[in-house]
Amino acid sequence: MELQLEDIREPADLERARRRFAFRNHPDRAGPLYRDEALRRMAVANALVDEALKAARARYRGAP
Repeated sequence: MELQLEDIREPADLERARRRFAFRNHPDRAGPLYRDEALRRMAVANALVDEALKAARARYRGAP
């Protein structure tokens, strides 16, 4: 996917990646023919970013 989350480790950078993706792919910006696909892409992207954020925050909690 275009998010490229594997290279991002900081929570703030993950949120920026989410916003960049949403700017390009949000259903409100898609035409009627593409709205369902945009909804699906946003749902997947949000789930992936949420998972990456959870892992990033866990790393910070575990840091000395």
